[in-house]
Order: sequence, then C-alpha cells, then structure tokens
Amino acid sequence: MKKILNYTIFKIIFLFILGSVTAFSFAPYKQIWTIFFAFPFLFHFLSIAHSKKNAFFYGWAFGFGQFVFGLHWISNAFMNQSVDLVWLVPIGIIGFPFGLAFFTGFMGLTYQYLFQKYLKQIDLRAVFCFACVWYFFEYLRSTILTGFPWNLMGYAFWPFESILQTTYIYGIFGLSFLTVLWASLPYFLVKSKTNFVRISVFLFLSMTIGGAYFYGEKRLEHNPIESLVYHPNVMLRLVQGNIDQGLKWAPKLAYDHLKIHKDLSKSENWENVTHIIWPETAVPFTLNQDQNCRDALCEIIPLKGDLIVGGNRYDKDKRSDQFQRWNSLYVLNAMGEIVGYYDKQHLVPFGEYTPLKGLLPIDKLVEGGLDFSPGHTSKVLTLKNLPPFRPLVCYEVIFPDEAMDIDNRAQWFLNITNDGWYGNSAGPYQHLQMARMRSIENGIPLMRVANTGISATIDPYGRMLQTLPYGERGIIDTKLPKPLPYKNVYFLLWDWFFVVIRFLIFLLCLFYWKGQKN
Repeated sequence: MKKILNYTIFKIIFLFILGSVTAFSFAPYKQIWTIFFAFPFLFHFLSIAHSKKNAFFYGWAFGFGQFVFGLHWISNAFMNQSVDLVWLVPIGIIGFPFGLAFFTGFMGLTYQYLFQKYLKQIDLRAVFCFACVWYFFEYLRSTILTGFPWNLMGYAFWPFESILQTTYIYGIFGLSFLTVLWASLPYFLVKSKTNFVRISVFLFLSMTIGGAYFYGEKRLEHNPIESLVYHPNVMLRLVQGNIDQGLKWAPKLAYDHLKIHKDLSKSENWENVTHIIWPETAVPFTLNQDQNCRDALCEIIPLKGDLIVGGNRYDKDKRSDQFQRWNSLYVLNAMGEIVGYYDKQHLVPFGEYTPLKGLLPIDKLVEGGLDFSPGHTSKVLTLKNLPPFRPLVCYEVIFPDEAMDIDNRAQWFLNITNDGWYGNSAGPYQHLQMARMRSIENGIPLMRVANTGISATIDPYGRMLQTLPYGERGIIDTKLPKPLPYKNVYFLLWDWFFVVIRFLIFLLCLFYWKGQKN
C-alpha cells in the first residue's frame, strides 16, 4: 500500500511539472512543443487511473501547474495597489490557480469514469473522448462564476497566424478541442502495437494540422495587407500615456497625467486626425460631472471628430435610483459634450467589485471605496461621424460571446485597457493575443489602446498592422480597416453548433465506433 501511495504521489508531482511546462506554450513564449510532450502523459495516466480520487488529483495537478506558471503575473496587481495588500500575493500565485485547477480535476474524474464505464481500453475512441471532456470543462471555466477563459489551450497556437485563421470557422473553443486532440495523439505513435494505428495517427495529424495551416496560408495569401479596404475620412490616433500604475491615482499628479495625454494627442500631424482614443481610466476626473475637465479637453478634440476616452462615471442608476459608479468609455465632441458612453458590463471579481462583500476579509483592488456596477448600455455605439463599434473595456475582450451581437453587428472593435496592473510580465502579452483572436473569429478589425501597452491596430484577419510596445509612451496614427463583407461561420452558428457536433462525436466514440485495439 505504501509503495502504491508513493507511486501515486510521484505521478501527481510529475503531472504538476508537465502542466507547468505547458504554460510556456502561451504568449510571450513560443514553446508549443511542450503540449505535444505533456498531453500524452496526462492522457495515459488518466486512462490507467484506478480510482476517481486518483483521476481527480492527476487532472488537478496538471491544471495547477499550468495555472501557477501561466497566471503568476496576477500577483503583481496586489503589489501595485498597496503595500497593505502584499500579504495577498500568495493568493494570487497559489490560491487562484488552486481553485481554477478544480476544473481540470473534475475533467480528469469525468474522463476516468467514462473510460472505465464505456471504453475500457486505450484506443482512438479514448483520445477523442478525452478531447471532448477537456473541451467541456474548458467551456465551463469560461462561463460559470462570471467565467475566466484565459489561456484556453487553443491560444497555444498564437505564433502560427495561419492556423489561427481556422477560428474564423469554429472559434477559439474549436481550436482548443483540436489542440488537445492533436497534442494527445502522439501517445499512439509511441505506445501502439500495430503499424496500422501508427500510420493512421500520423496521417490524421499530418492532414488535419497541415490542412489547417494550408487553409490559413491561402486565406492570408489571397487577402494581403495591401488589399485591405479602409473607411473613408477616418484617421484614428491611439494614445499610450504609459502612466506608472503606482502613481496613476495620486491626486497631486492628476493634472500632470491629463497633460501627458493631451500633449500626445496634439503632437505632430494632429490636423490630419479625425478621432483620438485614450485608454481605460485615462481621465482621473469624473467627466459626466466635471464641466471644467471637459472644457479643458476641447482644445485637443478635432473639429469634425471626437475624443474617445476611458474614465469613471458616477450617477443615479435609473433602475435602482441609487448612486452608483461605472467603469466607462466616454465619447466627447469638439464642444466638450458627451455624445455617447458605454459602461463596462463584465466586471472583474475582486478587481472592480467584491463578491460576498462583508464575508471576505479583503476589498477590491481598484481605487475608491465604492464597487463598480455592471453597465446596461447598448453594446454597439453608433456615432454621426464614425462607423458603429463595439467597445470592449479591459478583459471583456477575452470573452468570445462579449464581442458578438447577432442583431447589431459592429464595424470594428475598440479595446481600451490598463494592463499596468500586471507589470511587464506575461499578462499584457497574453491579453493582446486574446484580443487578436476576437478579430479573426468575427472578421472585424480591432483597435487596442492600453495605458502602458501593448497598443495595436489589428486587421480582420488578426494581423497586427502597428504596435506600441509595453512601457513606451507614444501614439499610433492609423486608418480604420473595414470588416469582412460577410458574416463568418462562427458568427452565424455560434458555439452551440460546435457543442452539438462534439457531443455527437463523443457519443460516436462511446457507443458506435469499435476502435482499433492497441
């Protein structure tokens, strides 16, 4: 018994290490080989697990390792906020990944149950079943408890622009499903006892990965950057102020920070700009209540254009008649009038509000004593002199469904954010890659304006036309590309279609496919 226990603990530690290694497949690293090394071991250990408890801990250890090393940058938010919150750093590094790993833990438990009850042998049915179960729990992680779809396995292919083009058909969840399937199949190249299975797996991997690559290459080849069509009479200026997060909310520096953004906004070639865009919470004043601040901004707003800027909004909520606070995007015309606004709807737990407030011994991380409220404004803003756009404030951009509006399709996405919370870590780079994916999925260009970076202009194919690196103060002047003239498959059919398809494949694997013995 003691020997068995020691062997089980060894496997748990080994799977933790394997999960940790896969974290380096995500941005800013390019070590995609890690998933092809790690997933065959996870698939094998889950398939031979002798108990549900073992299977749970195998899956949990793998996920824990991946989340610890993939999300360790979250702890920077505690250190950037206050010295008093340094004690929360271990929670950011260990506690949050500990909880997220329950999704992969239950994934392991579910797969082990299905394997023992229906499959009973490690064959090609099992690997399809494994990929389906992984997809299901990854989808759950992205939706329940407000959701956290960060570092879905499909993002491991972020360096391969051609393969990412396939998300135009089946979205990031579809690519995640294929990624886990592709990464697990090499198990049979090593362990299979028959050449037939080895050859079949090799051909399947070659045809599907090669097919995805060929499709993407041809799509990009037939739609070069030079062929992009732009909206006429629109020239955007994206302003990256690079305000240090530790100084951002210092009252004595508020006017200095405002001046930095104004000076950048009215720098060279200002006369050619039609619209100026500042990042999330760029204005340290409440624009809907501060006429003086709005008047001060008039001098930099183009006469026939607008200033789009992030800032807090205080007002009475029409639904509750209570005074509330929103993380908002304002649109100001040259007269300093607010001609449009959007209130962030998908808030960050603990960052913008405290769940179970009063029961937990911590407050939210952002400044101010009042929690933010979720917005109820229209998801698409329509202005007189600008194509309709979908604002995505900060981490709203990581949610595929947030970017979509079936009834009112936007012409472009605008992601304003402040990634200064996380320092020059993997966080801002991962955030950028997820924003980029929304463009590919929807065939819609995205303008990204970040306080400390990385600001970027992204075309409908996910190509980054211009970027401002992290930690650099500057501007991007850019024309606005038009979206693709047709709605993509993913947009039209939504995720439910692919949920049904994978469920049918799952049933096929369990009950109808006789599977080759190995």
